Amino acid sequence: MSTLMQSQFYKKFFEGKRITKQGFGVLGRGFGVVKFLLDCGANVTVTDTKPASDFTEQVKELESLGYTEASGKVKFVFGEHREEDFTNCDFVIQASGVPKDNHYLTLAKTNNVPVYQESSLFVKLVHENFNEVKMVGVTGTRGKTTTTFLIYEVLKNYFNVKEPQKQIYLGGNVQGVATLELIRNIKEDDVVVMELDSWILQGFGDIKYSPNVAVFTSFMPDHMNYYKGDMKDYFLDKANIFLHQTETDIFVTTPAVQVEIEKYLGDGYMLNSQNVELVSPLLKGVDTSETSAGGFFKTHLIGAHNQVAINLAWRAVKGFGINDEEFRNIVKDFKGVRGRLEFVKEVKGVRIYNDTCSTTPDATIVGVNAILETLTDENKIILICGGKEKELDQTNLVNKILELSNQNSLEVIVLNDEVNTTGSKKLLDTLKGPISQGEVAIRSINNLPDAVKIALETAKEGDVFLFSPGFTSFGMFKNEYDRGNKFMELVSNL
Repeated sequence: MSTLMQSQFYKKFFEGKRITKQGFGVLGRGFGVVKFLLDCGANVTVTDTKPASDFTEQVKELESLGYTEASGKVKFVFGEHREEDFTNCDFVIQASGVPKDNHYLTLAKTNNVPVYQESSLFVKLVHENFNEVKMVGVTGTRGKTTTTFLIYEVLKNYFNVKEPQKQIYLGGNVQGVATLELIRNIKEDDVVVMELDSWILQGFGDIKYSPNVAVFTSFMPDHMNYYKGDMKDYFLDKANIFLHQTETDIFVTTPAVQVEIEKYLGDGYMLNSQNVELVSPLLKGVDTSETSAGGFFKTHLIGAHNQVAINLAWRAVKGFGINDEEFRNIVKDFKGVRGRLEFVKEVKGVRIYNDTCSTTPDATIVGVNAILETLTDENKIILICGGKEKELDQTNLVNKILELSNQNSLEVIVLNDEVNTTGSKKLLDTLKGPISQGEVAIRSINNLPDAVKIALETAKEGDVFLFSPGFTSFGMFKNEYDRGNKFMELVSNL
C-alpha cells in the first residue's frame, strides 16, 4: 500500500466521526489515543470519573495544539460519565479494566453503538488494510513484559541489520504507547510486538482475533477483585491469545500453562508433549520442550523465571529466520525492563533492586527466590513490600516470609498507612502471632522515604535491598510506575 493510500485509509475511518473515549488514563496511552483521533479529524468526547485536576497537563497540551473545547473538536467530561456520551456517538473506545457489565458500555451496545478496545481497533484496521503485517502477542500473569520487550529487542536488532526497511513496533499494554497511533506508519511486511493483558484480550475476543505468533508465559491468580474470584473467567480472557489462530500461526507456551488450558478447555485440547513440533488446527506449533529454566542463555537477568522468558522469546522469534547464535548475541546485552527486578545500583556493598511492577504476592515470591540464588549464606534480603490488595491469597507469601525469617535470610518492611494499603493490613494481621512471639521481625512503616531509610540502615555489606511490593499501589501512589519512579528518586542520590 502506498503512503498516500495508507494515509487515506485510517484518516477516512476516523474523520468526522463522533467518538467517545472512556478514560483519559494516567499512563499516557489515553492521551495518545485522543490526540491521534483529533489529528485524524474526529470529534472526541473524553470522559473520566477522575477529577479534572488529575488531567491538567494533558488538557493544556491539547489546548496548545489548538484542540480546545471552544474549537468544537473536543469535549471534556471529568468526575463522571454521562449516558448521552455513550449513546450519541458513532463509536466508543473503552477504558482498560472496565468491568464487562459496565453500565455505560452496556448502554452503548444496547443502542447499537460499537464499542472497541484501543488495541483491538488497531488490529482490526491493520488486518482490513494489510496482508503481510505480522502480529506477535505475549500474555501471562507473570513474565509477559520481559518476554515482550526481549522479543521486540531481538527482532529490532536482527532486522536492523538484515532488512532495515522492515519496521518493528512495540504496543499493547506498554506505558506511554498508544497502540492506535502506530497505524500512522505501518506498512506491508512490518512486525508489531504487543504485550497483551486480559483486558486487551477481551477486545481481541470481541473481534475473534489472535496474533500470528502468540506467547502465553504463565497463569496464576491475579485481578480477582475484577473477576470476582472466578479463575475460569480470567483464563478465558487470556485464552483469546490463541483461540482464534489459523493453522499457519504459532503458539508458544509452557507445560504449566498447557495444564491450565486442558483444565479450562477440556482434556486433549492440546497435543501431548512429544508432538509439540507439529502444526495442527488446535495447537498451531506449541513448543513446550524449550521452556525449561535450564539457564543456558548468558544474560544480565537473574532468576530461573527469566530463563523461562528467554526460552519463550527464542521459540517465538525462530520463525523470523533468526538462528541460535544471532539470538544469543542479542540476549546477552539485554538489560531487562525498568521496574521488573531491575538492578539499580550498589551502595556500600548493598545491591538495590527495583521490582515495583510486582503487584501480586506470587510475584514478590519470584523476586525473592531470584535474589536468593545470588546470595551467600551470610547475607540476607531486606524486603519492602505492601500496598492495596487484589483479593488474592497471601498464604504462600506468608509462608515464604516465615521460612526465610526463621533462617535469618529475610527482614521485612511493610508499607502500611492503615487507609490505602488493605493488602498490607491483611498481611500484618496474618503474621500478628509470629510477630508477637518474636519468630519474625517485621516493621510497619507508613511512607516510602522512611521505609527506604530504615532498609538502608538495616542492610550490611553483601545484603540485597529489594523493593518488591506484592500489591497494587493505588492510594499511596498513582500506579506502579509512579511508585517505582518515587523509589528511584529516593535511591538515585545515595
